[in-house]
Amino acid sequence: MQAELEITSLQVTPLQPWSGRFQAGELISITGASGSGKSRFLLALADMTAHEGSIRWRRQEQASLPPPQWRSKVMLLPSNPSWWFASARDHFQQGPTDKDLEALRLNQSLLDVPVEQLSTGEKQRLALLRVLDRNPEVLLLDEATANLDDEGALAVESLLLRWLREAPRLIFWSSHHREQIKRLSGRELHIDHGCIRERKP
Repeated sequence: MQAELEITSLQVTPLQPWSGRFQAGELISITGASGSGKSRFLLALADMTAHEGSIRWRRQEQASLPPPQWRSKVMLLPSNPSWWFASARDHFQQGPTDKDLEALRLNQSLLDVPVEQLSTGEKQRLALLRVLDRNPEVLLLDEATANLDDEGALAVESLLLRWLREAPRLIFWSSHHREQIKRLSGRELHIDHGCIRERKP
C-alpha cells in the first residue's frame, strides 16, 4: 500500500536523519524529554524551520509548494498559539459548531470575550477549534492538552478521535502523558539523544 505521508532522510537540529511512512487514519505520538527535539520535528513537518530531506503528503513534495500552501494541508498547533485579534470569534473562518464547543465544555459567549480575559485552558481549547475550522489534512499537535485538567484533556481526545474518523486525516501528537499516549496512539515515535525510534505506546 502506498504511504500517504512519506518522510525520507529528514534532518533537523538536533535530530539525526530519519525516515518513516504513515497512513491516513493514524494517530502518532511523539515523545521524549523536554528539549529532545519534539517541537523541532513538528516544525519541520509543517515547513516552519530549516531542515533537510524529503516530506511528501499524498505524493505532493513539500519543497514543491509555497510554505503557506503546504501549511494549509499540514497544520501545526503550537503549545502556546498566538492570537492576533481582539476576540476568538475574529480568528475563525466558519466558526465552531455548538456541538464542538459543547464537546470541549465551552459556549458561544466565550467567542466574544476579549482574548486576554480568557483562561489559559480556554485559549488552548479555542485554538484547537480554530485549527480544525481550517480543515487540515495532517494535524500536528504540540502538547495540545498541557494546560487542561484531566476532564478537559479527555474531552479534547474524544473530539480529535471523532475528527480523525470523519475523513482520511493524520495526527501527530507530542505529549509527555503516558496514559494519554496509551489511550490514543497506535504508534509512538520516541526521541532520545537525537535519535527517533519507533516503539509500542
